[in-house]
Amino acid sequence: MNRFLGDLTRWCLGLAAVTALALCLELPSAAAQAPTSARPKLAVLPLENNSGDATQNFFAEGMTDEIASALTGVRGVDVVARSSSFQLKPGDRDIKAIGQSLNASYVVQGSARMMAGRVHLNVRVVQASDGAQLWSEELDAALPGIFDLEENIAKKIAAALNVSANPGEVLVRSRTGNTDAYLDFLRAKVAERGRLPMRQCSWSRC
Repeated sequence: MNRFLGDLTRWCLGLAAVTALALCLELPSAAAQAPTSARPKLAVLPLENNSGDATQNFFAEGMTDEIASALTGVRGVDVVARSSSFQLKPGDRDIKAIGQSLNASYVVQGSARMMAGRVHLNVRVVQASDGAQLWSEELDAALPGIFDLEENIAKKIAAALNVSANPGEVLVRSRTGNTDAYLDFLRAKVAERGRLPMRQCSWSRC
């Protein structure tokens, strides 16, 4: 009887050891298969100037910069550096290749123009893996409302990625009541980066 109990005990201990080893081997595999909560990575591509006026190139690039800057304030979204995204040309269409080259999951594209004291932007968010459009909207505002327009676009882009800015959080901080001064600021930034010949920058006439 004692010998039987001893054999049974050893058998149970052996079975427990084998079971524990099997669990240890399976756990890393299960963890590897578990879904991750990676932050979405977003590339804001240069907006097209669809005004037909080359002197408005500064405005399209400036709006691209301002929207990307606002999105960096949204917790939960990683934005590709402008030095990388601005290597691409406005209107580049191969979204999958763009996503791979910038290591981005999502891409923002669109166009911008000013006309008769109003700002017109057409913006869309596209999934880089398959080109699926997640959100698209044409937005229009009087020039004095440009900061609220930028804020609205940034928050709508974040919402399309299922990420929300904190309630009451202000994403666009470069605000001024003088829109002429703001446009001059955009022109100066573009000229400083070498994308706009200084001869085009007669400031209020640019």
